[in-house]
Amino acid sequence: MVLRRTEPLSLERALALAGTLTKERVDAFMDTERTILESLVTASQSINMDVRSYIQGLRDWVAGFVNWLYETNRYLGEKGSEVRAFGWVFIPLNP
Repeated sequence: MVLRRTEPLSLERALALAGTLTKERVDAFMDTERTILESLVTASQSINMDVRSYIQGLRDWVAGFVNWLYETNRYLGEKGSEVRAFGWVFIPLNP
């Protein structure tokens, strides 16, 4: 609904764009996560654990938000099931 208010899109195109944007953002998050985790090789043990805990918290938040996005009527109205037809966005539990 937000995309349709900002751009002249059909419902189908707005749903496809919302799914694409969500997937792109999740992919960007995972790329950044991978880069950060690879850089921890030289970090101290306490910094390493703190950063890993923080990243896990971010992962949990992103996964919860994406789940909520599909389940609530706030953004997709009653079209959540139609959006699922484009594929769910999953974040693996373990980095």
